[in-house]
Amino acid sequence: MLGKKVYAKIGALRRIKHLVLADPMLLLYRNFVLPYFEYCNSLLMALVKTLNKELEDANYYCLRTIMSIRKSTDCESVFRMLDMNTLIHEYIVQAM
Repeated sequence: MLGKKVYAKIGALRRIKHLVLADPMLLLYRNFVLPYFEYCNSLLMALVKTLNKELEDANYYCLRTIMSIRKSTDCESVFRMLDMNTLIHEYIVQAM
């Protein structure tokens, strides 16, 4: 669904996560990966809720892996820790 470009960027971020500090890693994520998630989210918001859930899960997985956060940490805690909002929340804010 997201395409080869976004998965290639996620893979690149995963490979360098041990070399880059957390703040620059989050900046790289926000500039290179998050726009793809936001674009897909805006397209799928009105179509199918299950696809939005899969997109949100992919976003959570990406954040968790590149920031080296444990699997046991729930989605809300990850977003709160990184001072970010979910894709659905961002879509609603942009729509207003």
